Amino acid sequence: MTGLKIDLSFLAKSTLKIKNASVRAALRADTTSIMKSIDTIIHTVRRIAMELRPGILDDLGLIAALEWQLGDFQKRTGIQCTWISPVQNIDLDANVATAVFRIFQEALTNIARHSEASKICVRFRADADSTILEVEDNGTGIDKELILNHNSLGLLGMRERARIIGGRVIVRGTPGRGTTVTIDIPQAKEVKGDRDQEGGTP
Repeated sequence: MTGLKIDLSFLAKSTLKIKNASVRAALRADTTSIMKSIDTIIHTVRRIAMELRPGILDDLGLIAALEWQLGDFQKRTGIQCTWISPVQNIDLDANVATAVFRIFQEALTNIARHSEASKICVRFRADADSTILEVEDNGTGIDKELILNHNSLGLLGMRERARIIGGRVIVRGTPGRGTTVTIDIPQAKEVKGDRDQEGGTP
């Protein structure tokens, strides 16, 4: 569903190039209606699947799964993505890892739909006290009013997931310079590795 929302968002933007005004308006209306239907479906599925663990986390582990998701996002959107992390592996409670992965997916979806960004930088770091995932884009920058809007389902879902596991999601936006979403989860269990911190494109 996340991939479908991303694809539909780019399809909706492409309709702006259609010269026939009536056709353009009809297609925009149709894509908007479909987007609302997808949001409704996701809201329903989210309630059902809140505690389900994505299989990719068991197959790859959290960090590799995050890198894979970022690489897939880059292929879908054409947005240049950079991953930076000194951590190779981390041992988190299954529910915590699932929440971090889902919040990350939602952050990427919001970037695709709203930011008009051309670049994303994702930083992951962890120690004995906390796990921090930071997603920064160079887009238009989220509105302060939207950050404070409690009716925004995307932000609300991210914050609720973080709250359930004792963490928090911090959203900061600078008009014309981009948005940064920080996921701060306390008490990582075990951190392994020491990888090149320069990062790179997935």
